[in-house]
Amino acid sequence: MSSPESLAQALRAAAHESDPDVPSAVHGGLARGRRMRRNRRLVQVAGSTAGIVAVGAVSVLLSQAGPKGNAPTITPTPSPLPKATATAPSAPETPKTPKTPKPSRTPAARTPEFASDKVVDARMRLPALLQAALPNGKAVAVAPKTWDGFGAQFAVTDATGQSQVEVQALPSFAVDPAHVKDQFCAVTASKASKPCDVRKVPGGTVYISTEDRTAADDFQGNQPAGMFQAGHEDDVVWRGLRMTFVSDDATEPPLQLAEKTQVAPMPYASSAPAGLAATEWPPTKNEIKGAAGKGLTISVDDFLALTSKAEVAQIEEVLASDVAPSQAAVDARTAVDAQLAALVKPMLPAGVTLRVDYAQTANGWLVLTGPSGTNSLEWYTAARDSVLAGTNNLTCSQHDPNCTVKKVAGGTAKWTSDFSDPQNSVATFDYVPDDPKGSGAEIKLFGGTRDVLSTDTPAASTPQLTFDQMVAMVTDPRFARIAQTSMDLGK
Repeated sequence: MSSPESLAQALRAAAHESDPDVPSAVHGGLARGRRMRRNRRLVQVAGSTAGIVAVGAVSVLLSQAGPKGNAPTITPTPSPLPKATATAPSAPETPKTPKTPKPSRTPAARTPEFASDKVVDARMRLPALLQAALPNGKAVAVAPKTWDGFGAQFAVTDATGQSQVEVQALPSFAVDPAHVKDQFCAVTASKASKPCDVRKVPGGTVYISTEDRTAADDFQGNQPAGMFQAGHEDDVVWRGLRMTFVSDDATEPPLQLAEKTQVAPMPYASSAPAGLAATEWPPTKNEIKGAAGKGLTISVDDFLALTSKAEVAQIEEVLASDVAPSQAAVDARTAVDAQLAALVKPMLPAGVTLRVDYAQTANGWLVLTGPSGTNSLEWYTAARDSVLAGTNNLTCSQHDPNCTVKKVAGGTAKWTSDFSDPQNSVATFDYVPDDPKGSGAEIKLFGGTRDVLSTDTPAASTPQLTFDQMVAMVTDPRFARIAQTSMDLGK
């Protein structure tokens, strides 16, 4: 996206991120940055006091980003033969096909790019594996860049439409045998929620959680009065399923597939509610993009059958955090980094570099390396009035020592920075030109970057760009083109 989110989108995104996702609490912090970004924008754009629950993600490596590539040829291993029944003739039992042995799990070398390369590897290889494990009539592809999501995201299409599908291999050490149902059978607060279903399958158990959402659920009840058509706030807009296969073998990683699709448009009122007259209405232009159709494309039965397919072991291999990414994935990410370096060289100060990190957020963060550490970077241009509204009309909160507003060449800049908490550090630079027809700009620097496969607390950091350097950047005529192109590379 190339501009700050609208009020409706910010509210809705924050509500999405604050769902109590119990499995996500067992493994630390991968979604921290994205939730922090959403919350900051919610405060900036909406001024809402909605409570936000920060929940860490359980994903081992996952993100929605990475270059496309050719998937490997799949050679399924034979399925085990069924056992003889009790009434069968007393002939020797046909021996079962031995289970494919696990590959050696020698810990892979951890470079700063390791997690990012694993994401690229998943995007390159999982579509073919999922395609082979699902019934005929379903097409699997990497999710479009316009979709917003978190995890290894794919589009699964059939005659009814599309589902947005996320695949995760959860860490086996995080499973609590005494409370496994509580971990994977979380019931949402949605009025459309249903009791969790538990199914025993050969070799393990599948936990099935329905995650349908109504229009009001999308805002978690924080929407302004009059936002929806009367009587339609409880219309089901999203259908969702989260299905988790937990093996009887405690050393095997649980395999989780989550899918959602939009089955109806948001029932916005015909006119903006009081207090939102200046907001584009209805706010469909800025809506988060995603899958749409008549229903979900992967059924519970499809997933139950998938758990016994040979491709499951291969899928888990691709996702495993202790298996090195393919060289093809490393080469693909390296090529993007080289393209990015050439693009931003005229814009960045001496001694500052930029690379992609697809494992940091849904859209992939750009990682800025400077004199004393690293930041994750976002930078945008937007209409002047849009940026001005997001800065609270270029004013600071009373007694805020972390906020500065200053007149600069051609406009006014606002700088807020709080890096006191390594896990929730952010600095925001906004530029509003004097020309009412000019374009504003925003630069965000986030601290606490790390190898997201690690559970270590991120090291403290500081902003790697100065106020004066950012003024020079946003007033450079090349800024809009370079910022947008680099953000597109980071998706």
